[in-house]
Amino acid sequence: MSAFEHVTALWSFVYALALTHLLARIAELIVARDRVRFSGLLALGMANAILLVFADWLSLWDLRSIKSWDLASVTIQLLVAISVFLICALVGPRAPDEGEIDLEDFSGASGLICMAPSWLQSFCHCSQISTFSRHRMSRYSLGKI
Repeated sequence: MSAFEHVTALWSFVYALALTHLLARIAELIVARDRVRFSGLLALGMANAILLVFADWLSLWDLRSIKSWDLASVTIQLLVAISVFLICALVGPRAPDEGEIDLEDFSGASGLICMAPSWLQSFCHCSQISTFSRHRMSRYSLGKI
């Protein structure tokens, strides 16, 4: 097993758990649809979270050319995956067994809480760019540029 395969196995599990968690919450809301007050903004947030999982998981393929992984690179990428999981966990409300489920209230009340993982992800992506660009630029010398 290559270093790339080893580290991406862990990240893929985190992405799979994130997508599973969000899809399970969506399924709960579909089952309880008679008690749900729809929110277009929250539905957009859920769709965005699904696309985020897919895009970040696909972006792992770009890292296949890195032969040597240091702890910082692995940690930054793991933090990106964890932030995606948190976004998926926070954007999908739990459906209680009884009572009305007001998604408008949920999206308004949890807006700031849902933003924290997005800020973490933005920070991690900035760190990721600087860390991984160092790996890519190490292949070139000034004589080749």
